[in-house]
Amino acid sequence: MLSGLAAVSAVAQDGKTPEAIKVDFMTDVKPLLEGACIQCHNPDKMESEGGDYDMTTKASAFGGGPSYGGDVIRLKDANDSPVYWMTTVHLDDPKDPEAMPPKKPLNEQQQQILFSWIQNGAEWPDDVTLDAKPRVTYQSVKPLVGKIDKLGRFDLLTLSYWVEQGADWSAPAAGSEGPKDDLELVKRIREKIVAGTKEKTEADMADYTNAIPKTGVKYDMIAIKGGEFTMGSPDSESARVGDEGPQHKVKISPFWMGKFEVTWDLYEPFMITNVPRNKDGSPQSIKSDADPVDVVSSPTTPYQEMSF
Repeated sequence: MLSGLAAVSAVAQDGKTPEAIKVDFMTDVKPLLEGACIQCHNPDKMESEGGDYDMTTKASAFGGGPSYGGDVIRLKDANDSPVYWMTTVHLDDPKDPEAMPPKKPLNEQQQQILFSWIQNGAEWPDDVTLDAKPRVTYQSVKPLVGKIDKLGRFDLLTLSYWVEQGADWSAPAAGSEGPKDDLELVKRIREKIVAGTKEKTEADMADYTNAIPKTGVKYDMIAIKGGEFTMGSPDSESARVGDEGPQHKVKISPFWMGKFEVTWDLYEPFMITNVPRNKDGSPQSIKSDADPVDVVSSPTTPYQEMSF
């Protein structure tokens, strides 16, 4: 368990400077940085994610980037260290571009861990390199609470990341996840789509061939009939795990499915693009003749090198 969590009561609740507590780099600081920072601040993502600062090694983290240079971590002066104070900016202005991390701010316990680490001298073993890990907040683990006795392997991994990153119990700030879908608008969009489609019943659905607009590559779609099927495995199945049941009936509406699995040759022209994008994924500029479907559905730059 994180040593920083033992002093939750010491965290300032009124926005004042937190108290420096004893923290350990390997068990407290490293997991927090890997979950909250390294997904953007690594050599492969810096340009695409707008993070001009590499935090994966001790040398690069203390060396800083173009914005702050070697002052990014000022030993025993956390309040004047951007690595710390940028995590507090969202308290005054969540939309400030210097608020880090931009989408899932650190809570007070996590901020205290960073503050204490720097204030205590910012220990970092020379041979330790940081790797990106999934960021896990309370909202990520909340659905697991009701199935605590039926957790699968990935559930347990999620919980372990959550604990390692500080066991965040805080609820998201109002509006931090963006506006919720307007249900009435979604209903109107669906009705418009349904009204314009030629297929009114399952019998009207047929196989078809189409072409990808940007590449001209053809693809085949097969009409799959709807019906009911049993989901889950029986209790008697060998090597069965708890989250494979209980078995229950599921009704599926008819749908179309690609005739062939998507190959890398088909996928890469779609996935790997050089479209400049903002940190939220939106294009930095949109051509006047751009197809709306491309604007809303084209992906951001891949999150990892794709030659594997």
